[in-house]
Amino acid sequence: ETEDSFIADLVVGLRTGEIKTGAPCRSERLAKYNQLLRIEEELSAAGRCSYAGEGFRTTGNLKRGMTRKPIVGGNWKSMNTVAYTKELLAAFKGCGGDKALADIVLFAPGMHISHSLAEVAGSAINIGAQNVSKTAE
Repeated sequence: ETEDSFIADLVVGLRTGEIKTGAPCRSERLAKYNQLLRIEEELSAAGRCSYAGEGFRTTGNLKRGMTRKPIVGGNWKSMNTVAYTKELLAAFKGCGGDKALADIVLFAPGMHISHSLAEVAGSAINIGAQNVSKTAE
C-alpha cells in the first residue's frame, strides 16, 4: 500500500459504493478515507451529492453536507516495553492535539491497550486495537 489516494477518487467516479482499504490504523489507509471525506465535502458544497448513509457520523450539520473532522491515526510494533509505550504516549500527549480539529487514534498492540488507555486518559488521544495476524516476521 502507498499514500496514493487515487482509489478513493476512482470508487466515487465509478459509483461503486464501496472501497476496500483495510482498517484506518495506518497512514496509507487514512489517506484514502480522508480523501473520501474531502470529495464528499466538495461535492456536497456544490449541491451535487450527499452522503447516503443517514445518521452516519453526524459531526457537523447534515443540511450543509456533513462537515467532518479528519482522522489522524497511527500504530506501533509490539516489540517494546510498558515503559517505552508510556514514554511514547507521553510524547504524543505533549503535542497538544485538539479534539475540535481532528479525531486522534493510536492503535496499540493488544498487550499494551490497558496501560495505553490509562496513559492518555483526559487527553485528545483515543486508543484503538491493532489486528492480530500470524506472519513470518
